[in-house]
Amino acid sequence: MENSKPAGGAGGSGLAAPELGFLVVFWLGAWVSSFYIGDITKLPPFVALANGLVFMFDQSAFMLAVVTVIASLYGMYVFRESLARYLILIVKKLTKSKRR
Repeated sequence: MENSKPAGGAGGSGLAAPELGFLVVFWLGAWVSSFYIGDITKLPPFVALANGLVFMFDQSAFMLAVVTVIASLYGMYVFRESLARYLILIVKKLTKSKRR
């Protein structure tokens, strides 16, 4: 056996020492901050942000409908000539009498 070291550093986890250190610090910070989540949600800026998001999601269907109507009106204005041609063509085809 030439080299009996496990693959990777830090006890065979496959991570280098800086990577393992970063992960340990990150998860330790996440664990400690989880105890303060209840206090964070009582702060006025957080409450204002949450209320704003709830209002935005409540109004999203209405806002999407308004945007759709405005976009269709804009499209009708931009393509008014071709729309008029197609409407005239449809009216001519519908009102055409069959001659036999």
